[in-house]
Amino acid sequence: MGTRTRRCNTQAPHPLARLMIFANKFGAFFLIILVSNVMTYRALIARQIVRNDCFIRENSGDDNLKGSTLHGFRTPSNQPSTQPLTQQRKDVPLYLEDRLADLSEPYRKGKDVPFYWHVHKSGGTTMQNFLSECFGLVEANHRGGLNNHEADKELQIVEMFGNKYVNVDTSNPQGIARAKKLGLTPSGLADVIFSPYFHEGSSLFSKEHQGRMFAVLRHPILRAESLFSYLAVATWEEQYRPDFANMTIEEYASDPMAQNNFMTRFLVNKPEGQLMQEDVEVAKEILRKKCLIGLIDNMDESLNRFTRYFGWLAMGNATQQHECKQNYFHENTNTHDVVQPGSGGWKALMKNNEKDLQVFSYAEELFEEQKGLYVDFDE
Repeated sequence: MGTRTRRCNTQAPHPLARLMIFANKFGAFFLIILVSNVMTYRALIARQIVRNDCFIRENSGDDNLKGSTLHGFRTPSNQPSTQPLTQQRKDVPLYLEDRLADLSEPYRKGKDVPFYWHVHKSGGTTMQNFLSECFGLVEANHRGGLNNHEADKELQIVEMFGNKYVNVDTSNPQGIARAKKLGLTPSGLADVIFSPYFHEGSSLFSKEHQGRMFAVLRHPILRAESLFSYLAVATWEEQYRPDFANMTIEEYASDPMAQNNFMTRFLVNKPEGQLMQEDVEVAKEILRKKCLIGLIDNMDESLNRFTRYFGWLAMGNATQQHECKQNYFHENTNTHDVVQPGSGGWKALMKNNEKDLQVFSYAEELFEEQKGLYVDFDE
């Protein structure tokens, strides 16, 4: 027999040609089955391409496209909206829905646990002192981990500084994880839980024992300026920065220590990277649905709302509580020059807090709207 020369074809045979060859060998019956399988396979591939394309577009950062599959964010529609984004109501992340109670639902005393989101330099430390001293509440905060109590194997109430605390430290993620492992919320030991870590702190709660979020907020520019002045003198803080004493506000604004949209980042759990307008809308919705708003510029009214809502007014002598409150909420002893609107320092801090300014403005609106929540608590 002669040698057969094999030609190299640079183009692969057409799939139908392959099927015809196969059909000649095995018959029309198998051909029908194969064609059906090929069509199904191609349909699956096409569907996956569409899914991938949708995922890429929705996570591209394009504000004209609604929704994200990241972090459990949901949207009511997959169709692009013709409304401006600021008019669209974003959904709260799924994992927060069961953990934190909606304000539309009545407060379940004995089941729901007051959860104070501690925004630094917004009166949070004073709030802790106020509730422990004036109302005798058992708190879970940073103090419970002092005196080596973070090494305790079981939960217990400990007394320090004349007040009562659960032996956990909820001021950092590691302490929160330990508190969750020991069963802080189901134990019922804490009357109120404090933490600056909103998302980590929310993990302490469940559908059975939901957190009732409340917070005191402050104008982002004034809060940033206060933090700058505080860290320049706070020798007891790990973040103490003596060099801040010789810095201008403009220099501080460009320092890595300067916070960048603290509220928005913590609310949407996005500590790094560029914040989008969608993040602002999600942060707003979390506050609207989940948070009792207090304002440091209206502290007396804020305290009255909190104590009435949670039923703390009935826990002691009203006259003594009032006198105690006056001792705590007075003029700030950390005096410093206040940055003026329109100044160079103000403008520099604005660049770092553009998203927070939107969220705070919305929180001020919510503070007025939430008056109706306290009607049933009025005498």
